[in-house]
Amino acid sequence: LAINLENNTNVQAVVLGYHPEQGMHTIQYQSLICAESVDERIEYGPILTYFIKNGRPGKETGIVVSLENLDNDSEGHKTRQLLEQVQRTFCYLSDSQKSSIDPRSL
Repeated sequence: LAINLENNTNVQAVVLGYHPEQGMHTIQYQSLICAESVDERIEYGPILTYFIKNGRPGKETGIVVSLENLDNDSEGHKTRQLLEQVQRTFCYLSDSQKSSIDPRSL
């Protein structure tokens, strides 16, 4: 899932479970972290249980997008891939001696 936060950013989260008697989901946030090597890693946040569609006061807005339902040819999927690649590029640059990258070879 991509969950919208009140500071107008999106965070990826994994749904770990659903509690039908309460109508709540258990989720865990995740983010891409620049590692010291060339490979990036995923850092997992705390496990939380709340009403995803309502969000928590001062935290989430309740706006949620399922990333699994995006068609591979859809604009949303292509945009998501582009943003992930840009994030990786900045990750690599932060660990590099270079302060810029020449995209012409890409």
